[in-house]
Amino acid sequence: MAVVEENLNGIDFVGVWRSLAARVDCLLFNGIIMSNVKFHDRGVERFSHDLEVLFGVFGAWCLRPEGFFPKLSDGLKSLKMEEQQLQGSFGGRREMDEREWNQKFGCVRVSEDTEQ
Repeated sequence: MAVVEENLNGIDFVGVWRSLAARVDCLLFNGIIMSNVKFHDRGVERFSHDLEVLFGVFGAWCLRPEGFFPKLSDGLKSLKMEEQQLQGSFGGRREMDEREWNQKFGCVRVSEDTEQ
């Protein structure tokens, strides 16, 4: 990335790293979160640390790099939730639809529709 940054003007470089972040976000989200992988507590912890490293790489060019990885950030939030929350069983109420669930838990981008 340093070579790319050195050889591009500022505007083009911003476009390149943002595009790269969006593609990495989509690739890892689809390949890990949406692939029906079973996570244990230690696996979630390890995945969280791995994402911190990824965010740190992009932290050189922005103040809040996790904002450029919305699917992974929200996917990690859902992995850290309690099983009861994920199943939508809240005091015997009806199951929440996807939009309600995402709003309640602040995961606005987690969806099975991953063709973005």
